[in-house]
Amino acid sequence: MALVPWSFKNIHADVKHLERRSFVFGNAVIELEQSYSQQINREQNTGNVIWDGSYILARFIQDNLLLSTSVVVELGSGSGLGGLASAVLGANRVVLTDLDSQLPHLNANIERNKSVLSDNGAIIYSRSLDWTSSDAPEVILQRLELEKPPNIILASETVYLPSLHTAFVRCIQNMSDSNTRVAFSSHLKYPPAFTWSKEELEAIYSPTLVLVTYKRRGFGEEAVQSIAKAKGFYVFEVPRAWLDKEFQNDEQYVFQLWRRKI
Repeated sequence: MALVPWSFKNIHADVKHLERRSFVFGNAVIELEQSYSQQINREQNTGNVIWDGSYILARFIQDNLLLSTSVVVELGSGSGLGGLASAVLGANRVVLTDLDSQLPHLNANIERNKSVLSDNGAIIYSRSLDWTSSDAPEVILQRLELEKPPNIILASETVYLPSLHTAFVRCIQNMSDSNTRVAFSSHLKYPPAFTWSKEELEAIYSPTLVLVTYKRRGFGEEAVQSIAKAKGFYVFEVPRAWLDKEFQNDEQYVFQLWRRKI
């Protein structure tokens, strides 16, 4: 019998509503629990299930980032797929963040994958983070147990509420280093089509790379890019050809942000 390669879109089975789902990254298998016991809509309990965007982001990380020695923070982690994938793909430290109400579900998924995480040696934990908080940047970093801003910030399927766009960008701004000149080229495998040289990017933009995924559902998700530009971020929408082949024809988008140096 021939082996069938693992795929997210399994045409032979509907796995989206399983209580537990498995995802393969390299030689590691991540198992995540889902919960449909509560009503889920864009106002509540979105973190109880695994959205396509989180897998697209994780695959983009696997195919395009070199995570060795990097510190990763995931915003609105939900079930934690992006952060957990980063941990098994080589990140040194991963902080999964979400609202207090989501942390029990998030911690259960961390615990469920303890064995595969320990094999990769990453330090991984969750912390509560409210984007609307007025806390100073140093207070936020202290809460996340970080001495300095992370190398990479992840967010998937988190911009479907326009009322939170400004708070979302401000949160990223508060965690992005805009002064320290540190090369981040070791984290991003620049495809040949990238129009900026590594030297230009390192000279102009901060060492913190932000990756965001979203699906256009008609809620004005793309407006967050304009807000980020107005706050001094360079915004680069990833070409669809760079996405996993399973999703190149979907309404899923990935964009990268770098904050301009002061």
